[in-house]
Amino acid sequence: MRGIKNVNISKDNTKSTVDIKIQGGFKYDIDSDSQDIKVNIEPKEDFKPSPQPGLKPLEGKTIVLDPGHGGSNTGAVGNGLLEKEVVLEISLIAEKKLKDQGANVLLTRRQDRRVSLSERVRVANDNNADIFVSVHVNGFTDPTARGTETYWYTRGSSSSRRLAQIMQRRMLSALNRRDRGVKQANFYVLRETDMPAVLLEPLFITNPEEAELIQRKETKEKIAEVILNGIIEFYS
Repeated sequence: MRGIKNVNISKDNTKSTVDIKIQGGFKYDIDSDSQDIKVNIEPKEDFKPSPQPGLKPLEGKTIVLDPGHGGSNTGAVGNGLLEKEVVLEISLIAEKKLKDQGANVLLTRRQDRRVSLSERVRVANDNNADIFVSVHVNGFTDPTARGTETYWYTRGSSSSRRLAQIMQRRMLSALNRRDRGVKQANFYVLRETDMPAVLLEPLFITNPEEAELIQRKETKEKIAEVILNGIIEFYS
């Protein structure tokens, strides 16, 4: 198993011990919930896994990209930008990158139209998607608010949390912004989807410096690349 050298289990009359040896270059955290103990193991540094020869890394995976807001629901507004437009551009770039690596990609919207939360979830659940990524940019009344954050919601599995940690780490590396953390949130699109799901907030369009960044095509490309490589890492 990737990241693990070996596992030894020992028992006596009073206790059981599980000894896990972690490979160099990997880190871990322990997620404990009642009788369920999970050890999450992931690489310390970014990497781009090499697929098997002749096989694209996301072959057979169905990925749903969810550009937030749309239509009369503009999302955050700041510095001449509308969240609904920015996130659709990012999602369309990410769609192409994911398809190039073999994924079947579905978007909850491809145009500037309002889509209900239940419809967004239905696209993912009805198509038995493997991963759901909701793409947003942040906004706040204080223009000094800045940085990157990623959301997940627990449904008795640590998969969404692990995906969120991967995305946050890669986003910070790509954008070099303030780390606002990986957070749990009871968002409808995270709570009601049946697969690992995350919501990305890479930058604040209400912050002048970050708004200037998000207008650049290269920044949108970087975020789309994070989505691609984050999903590849999740499956590696």
